[in-house]
Amino acid sequence: MAAPDDAFYWDWYKHEEALATNRGSFFLVGQSMLFAGYATLRAADATATFAIVLFCLTGLLIGLTWLLVGVMHLIGTRQPLVRLLDQHEPRRAAIAGGPSWAWPSFLRSFHVMAIFLPVLICAMWILLFFA
Repeated sequence: MAAPDDAFYWDWYKHEEALATNRGSFFLVGQSMLFAGYATLRAADATATFAIVLFCLTGLLIGLTWLLVGVMHLIGTRQPLVRLLDQHEPRRAAIAGGPSWAWPSFLRSFHVMAIFLPVLICAMWILLFFA
């Protein structure tokens, strides 16, 4: 049976994973709404230049916020928690390693949703701003 600390760190890890997933979903929905608004304005007959610029800048700001929150979560919470979990949960290394064909750790869900996706979305907003 696991020691109380082992269960605590494992539950904390699951809680942080759920928070990261929910946060990523929230930001993704927000960005989707901004992209839809931008596309609607671009498709309209009259050019609403100020509104288009506002959508681009808002999308870029939200994307940068998403990236900052993801990096802060990775450095400030996730990495220290994984180190503690590795100390208290011996099965964690087997889970983290995964099968030999698994994606590298930097291409798994947290890094994609918290780092790569916000960078990609910010790049898209910059391109749309100058389009």
